[in-house]
Amino acid sequence: MLKPILTALLSIFLVHSQVLAGDSLRIKSYPILKKVIEAKKANFTVDLKPGSGIIKIGHPHFDNWDNRIIKTEENTYITINGTGQLFKIEKPQNDSLSLKRLDNTHYYGYNFFCINFEYNGDIYSFGGMGLWRVNGQLRIFSEIKKEWDIVPLNKETPAISDAYFFDRSQGKL
Repeated sequence: MLKPILTALLSIFLVHSQVLAGDSLRIKSYPILKKVIEAKKANFTVDLKPGSGIIKIGHPHFDNWDNRIIKTEENTYITINGTGQLFKIEKPQNDSLSLKRLDNTHYYGYNFFCINFEYNGDIYSFGGMGLWRVNGQLRIFSEIKKEWDIVPLNKETPAISDAYFFDRSQGKL
């Protein structure tokens, strides 16, 4: 009885790990994405709700989750809500975009509705919610380790991305 259950769980894990561990993806390009990528000296974040059809990662599970575009002066990034996955848009081509996966995240579900933003060239993630709680952790993406590191704070203030404002000039969220 235990063997079929373990086999099923292992199969599910392997399917998800193969999809989640890919190095790059190719997605369809839309005029709005091209405009975002071409924007120079711009720093902004755009939330894309499920069903917008603008970004399709190619996995039926994640295609129904929110996406976020993080535009920096030099690069354009895409995150998938609740996964910790971070993609960089590489080379736009005629009707498609190449996305390079930057992270090595394996687990997901602890940071739904987190606040992603760029500050001084680094990508941050603040707050979010999981199964047990809403957190107020600040995470910074380490390009060296290819993972999110916790930035120690003097106080944890639980937050989700329903309403927030980031003052870039003051460096305050």
